[in-house]
Amino acid sequence: MHRNTIIQLLENHQPFNPAEASFLSDTISFIKSHKDCFERSLMIGHVTGSAWILDQTRRYALLTHHLKLDKWFQTGGHCDGDPDV
Repeated sequence: MHRNTIIQLLENHQPFNPAEASFLSDTISFIKSHKDCFERSLMIGHVTGSAWILDQTRRYALLTHHLKLDKWFQTGGHCDGDPDV
């Protein structure tokens, strides 16, 4: 998958609400503005991949603890230059 494919997928996405629409617009702009957006070396930020793992009731989520940030996140990680998130 190439950078343009992700941009096209994002541009075709129908946001759930105005807040998501704003976040989506910001994400598209960020990817278009930074050809190295999949590299963790881009210090202002970078694209990562993630997924939510829920139980059958969708009441509980599996989170992992990020040691450096000392925060809990959904599973995922860095792309390390691969645009196939």
